Amino acid sequence: MRARLSSRRTPSRFSGNVATDNATNGVKVTGTVAGPTWDADLVYVAGAVTIPNSFSLAPAPGTIIKFLATASWTVSGPLVVDGTEASPIVLTSLKDDTHGGDTNNDAATSAPAAGDWGSLTVSATATASRFGYAVIRYGGDRR
Repeated sequence: MRARLSSRRTPSRFSGNVATDNATNGVKVTGTVAGPTWDADLVYVAGAVTIPNSFSLAPAPGTIIKFLATASWTVSGPLVVDGTEASPIVLTSLKDDTHGGDTNNDAATSAPAAGDWGSLTVSATATASRFGYAVIRYGGDRR
């Protein structure tokens, strides 16, 4: 399943969906993202993403974001990662089957490792960014 999020007029919103038997079971997100909220019903598969300083992004509690290999985010506007104890927000590798299941549909062929995806670079203009009840796994940009 592929969807493109756009900053034109009304922000896109995905809700009440299921993705199965695809090459990647989730919503692929790349480019400039202009929030405001990502619901928690589908896994988000992230490539290189920029959040401009005039926009924000706030994933809902329980949202799972799996990063493509070497993908990094540039955060210039607020990134508000406010999960809950019962529903943390997870940022992890596409290869991580422990959160959101086997999103890349390769069974046990791949295993996550440190450096699977790049980094989150939060700029000085993103002063309202915050992280609470977030699980961040397998990042680190091994380049």
